Amino acid sequence: MKKRELNQHGTFTVWALGLCITLFMIGGISVDLWRAFAARRALAEIADSAARNGANSINVEQRELYGTVSIDGPAAKNAAERSINDNAALNNVNVTSSRVNVDVATNEIDVEVNSNFSFFLLGFFPGGDDTNMRAHARATPVEGQ
Repeated sequence: MKKRELNQHGTFTVWALGLCITLFMIGGISVDLWRAFAARRALAEIADSAARNGANSINVEQRELYGTVSIDGPAAKNAAERSINDNAALNNVNVTSSRVNVDVATNEIDVEVNSNFSFFLLGFFPGGDDTNMRAHARATPVEGQ
């Protein structure tokens, strides 16, 4: 009987250490995923803000002469690109590429913003390399009341 009791000493310690390591791994993976969702949200906000700023650049002469609201193509593109650069610096997001397309015929502005995200803990697992994130936004100017 004495031999059997000696074999069980320290079993709980090993089990508790294994449980602690498992909990730390789950916590680390959760933090990695939370950071990825936060980065994706910030990228979507950058795209939305750029599309709204571009849609606010209306052709003033056409509004005064004909009473219609339409996008001023070059001004809208410049406003959207400036908004992307300013908000990327403000939110500390590394924007790898962006595309701004102004379609004056349909009175729409299209903005696409791309960024890379690096996982920390998930990067140690196979397939946990850098992830490309993309956000897309479209806006049109709307006449106020």
